[in-house]
Parts: sequence; structure tokens; C-alpha cells
Amino acid sequence: MDGFLYFKDLEKEFHRIIIEVKGGGYHPKDVRALAQVLKREKAPMGILVALKPPTKGMITEAAELGKWKMPGGRKSYPVLQIVTIEDIFAGKMPELPDTSDTLKRAKRELRDKEKNLRFDDI
Repeated sequence: MDGFLYFKDLEKEFHRIIIEVKGGGYHPKDVRALAQVLKREKAPMGILVALKPPTKGMITEAAELGKWKMPGGRKSYPVLQIVTIEDIFAGKMPELPDTSDTLKRAKRELRDKEKNLRFDDI
């Protein structure tokens, strides 16, 4: 497990998406291993981010895990998605529920010395 994303379903329950990153070679067994991690961690979804494109076997392994239906809604998401770095740079992102609600941005506070700071003072 290299990272997590969190989201709230329509029934206000939080869920975790597990992210695994593979920088070199990877195989269908790596997809199966991530599927086992999802099961063990009770995570409804996972993302495998890889440097190289997946083989047909890897795509099949991921697809066989099926889809996860969002509680309280009609939308379904692939249980495991494989994306490459190239995909991400090209703007192709995994299909995910809205994760923006899980992190709230803190209000910006200025220290006293920053309040009167001018550009030419730097």
C-alpha cells in the first residue's frame, strides 16, 4: 500500500481507496495481490499506478473483480483500476467518487509580521 484516498458515500459513511504504485515490471500476480489487500482492508476500491502499460492478463484480472455500487446511489465504480503515469499526464484519471469532502482546507492566517509586509521589504 503506497497511498490512500478517502471518500464519503451518499449515506455519509467513509470509505478508503488503496493506491499501489509499481515503478518497474509488474504481473497479473501483482493485481491479484492488490485485490487481496482490498479484501483484507475492507476497501471497496483500489488503484494500481504503473510506469508501464498493463498486459491483457492484468486488465482481465482487474475487470474480473467487478464493480462496486455506491451505497445510497446508482453509480458503480470498478473495484480495481490500472492507470499508467502516461495516462495521468494525458489527463486520463481513474473513475472515482468525489474525494474532495475528506480534506477541508484550513483558513489562511497571517502572522503579525506578515500583515504589513510589502514586496520591496523582501
